[in-house]
This record gives sequence, structure tokens and C-alpha cells, in this order.
Amino acid sequence: MTQTRPGIPDRAEADERFSDLITLTQRLTAVLTERQEALRSNNPLANPAAHDDMLKLANLYRAEIQRVRADRTLVAAVDPKLRQTLKSATRAFEATLGLYLQGLDAISAVTEGLVRAIGEEVAAARAGPAGYGPRGRTGAAHTPARTNAQAAIALNQKA
Repeated sequence: MTQTRPGIPDRAEADERFSDLITLTQRLTAVLTERQEALRSNNPLANPAAHDDMLKLANLYRAEIQRVRADRTLVAAVDPKLRQTLKSATRAFEATLGLYLQGLDAISAVTEGLVRAIGEEVAAARAGPAGYGPRGRTGAAHTPARTNAQAAIALNQKA
């Protein structure tokens, strides 16, 4: 590590680290865009390798961002143009991430709704036949408003 003063990175090192972070951010944005397109086409499992790449890139991104935040001298030493490029790349990444998360939320809501509807249908099918209701009717015509309502039973002790 070349340093101009102890503990302070030189500009070339800072520029290289920021260039790497910019490339990483752009790659992560591209992978997220690809995953977002897979969600839009209703095929979120289209490319499992892209999901693995996204996880690896996200972990690298998180680690690099933490290193940059921990070393403020690096930020001070970097070329201002690179700093601005990183800000722009980060804004694009955050926008893409927001759209991707919206897509995941939509898929989650649809999936939960389907599971709930299927569960209700299964529960209704397993409920079994209903007893006799008013005027000798059976079935849904006399189903109580509450699903957990208890039926009253009259017993004749003489029988």
C-alpha cells in the first residue's frame, strides 16, 4: 500500500478503490435489472445463476461500502469526478433496487393471496356436510355468519 503520509492513502490508491466500487455497483445494478425483467416475465427462476451472482455481488458491495465508510481519508483522497460517478452509480442502483423490491412485494402479495384462497377452499371441502337448518334445509342456505359458531343440540332424555 503506497501512502503519502502514514495512515493516509495516496490518490492513485483511492481512485483505484473507487473505480472498483463503481464497477461493482454497475454490475450489481445490471444483475438486478436482469432479475427484475425475470420477475416481469413471470419467470423469477429463469436464471438461478443470476441469483447467485446477485448475492455474491451484494455481499462484496456491502463489504466495500463498509470499508469506504470506515476510512474517511480514502474519500478525501479520491478524485472528485470519481466520487460524483460513484454517487450517480449508487443512485441508479438504489432506484433499480427499489423497483426490484416492488416486484418482489407484488409477487409475494399474489402468492399469499393464492395460498390463502387454496387454504380456504381446502378447509371448506373438509368441513363435511352441514346439519339440518330451519325448515329442514341443508347446506349453505343456513350457514351461520361466524365460521366458528357452535350448533345447538337438543337431546330427549326419554329416548
